[in-house]
Amino acid sequence: MSMLKSFMEISKLGSITLDRYLSFFKKEDQAIASRFLYNILILHEEKDVVSFLGKPAQYYVEKEILRKYAGDILKEDDLRKEKEIGQYKSIIEETIIEKNLNVKWTDLIGLDDVKQKMMETIVLPTINPALFTGLRTPARGVLFYGPPGNGKTMIAKAVASECGKNVAFFNVSSSTFTTKAAGKDTDKLIKALFALAAEKQPSVIFIDEMDSILSKRGTGDSEEARRLKNEFLIQFEGVSSGGSDRIVVIGATNRPFDIDDAILRRFSVRIYLDLPNATARRHVVEKMMKKVRTLLSETDYTQIVKQTEQFSFADLSALCREASYEPIREIPAEKLAAAKQADVRAVSMEDFNRALKRVSRSTAPETLRELIKWNTTQK
Repeated sequence: MSMLKSFMEISKLGSITLDRYLSFFKKEDQAIASRFLYNILILHEEKDVVSFLGKPAQYYVEKEILRKYAGDILKEDDLRKEKEIGQYKSIIEETIIEKNLNVKWTDLIGLDDVKQKMMETIVLPTINPALFTGLRTPARGVLFYGPPGNGKTMIAKAVASECGKNVAFFNVSSSTFTTKAAGKDTDKLIKALFALAAEKQPSVIFIDEMDSILSKRGTGDSEEARRLKNEFLIQFEGVSSGGSDRIVVIGATNRPFDIDDAILRRFSVRIYLDLPNATARRHVVEKMMKKVRTLLSETDYTQIVKQTEQFSFADLSALCREASYEPIREIPAEKLAAAKQADVRAVSMEDFNRALKRVSRSTAPETLRELIKWNTTQK
C-alpha cells in the first residue's frame, strides 16, 4: 500500500493520536510515515495532530498536496530499498558468481541429446541473439531432473562455458539462503540475484536442489518461505517477458514432484538425466582408469560394467577412486613418505572386487521408481 493510500485509509478513522497513526505502518516504514505527516503539518501550519487527522483526506487530495509529498517520500523509500538490495548484490558478487568454470562439452560423457538441446535452447541464442527472435525466442527456464550424482551441475557449468567467456554464472543452492541471508530477507536476495544477472547479462542462473528452495506452497510455509517463492515468481516473470534480456534460469532437482506447480510451469524445457547405461558406464571407467596403471583386460571392463548396474556417474567415480587406492594400502606406512609412482603396482580386477564391497549404488530403488513415474507424465 502506498503512503498516500495508507494515509487516506487511516484518515477515515477520524481523530486519532500520532502513536495510533504510526501503529498502522511497519516498523521500518514508520520513519517515512512520520516525515510524510510532518511535511503536511508544516505546509498547512497544523499544530494539532489530532485535529489534522480528523480532517477529510479528500481535502488535501483536492489541493494535490498529498500527491506531491507522497511522491517525494516514496522516492526516498525506493532509494532506501535500492540501497538494501545493493548490499545483497555485493554478497552475490563476492560469493555466488563463479568464474573460470573450465568445463567443456568434451568433459560430458555421452549425453549427446542433452548437448544438442542445450545448444538450441541456450548456447546458440546467447552467442547470436539476433537469430533467435519471434517464434524462435528461446526458453528462459530449463529444468534438469533425475537421480542424484549424474552431473546436473557439471552440465550447467558446461553450458555457461560454451556460451562464451563473458557469461556470468550464478551458482545458487539452498545453503545460499541459510548462510548468506541467515534465513532472513531471502526475498531481497532473490531480487538482488536477478537484478545483478540483468546487469551482467548474458547470465546463467543455476539453482541446485530446487525442490528444497521452491517446494509446493502450503499452510506449513513460514513467512520467509512464502516471500521467497512469491519474489521468485515475480522476478522470473520479468525475465520471461523481458524481451531482449539474455538471462537463462537452469534448475536442478532429484525430486521434481516436490516443486511448486506454478514455479514448475515456468520451466518449459525439462530434461531427464537418467542413470548411465552400460556404454556410458564403460566409457567412464575406462576414462578414469587411464589416469593410473592398470592390468584390466576387456573381459575385466565388461565384468565391471555388469556389476555396476544402476550406478550413477558419482558412484562410478567413487568406485574407481576406491580401487585405485588398493595398491597404495599395500605399501607399509613407514615407506609411503618416500614411495614413488614406480613403487605402486598396477590396479587389477581384484582391486575392483574389493572396492565393490565398499562402494554401492546411492540411488534408492523407491526414489528411482518415483522419478521414472513422474517422467512418464512429462511426455
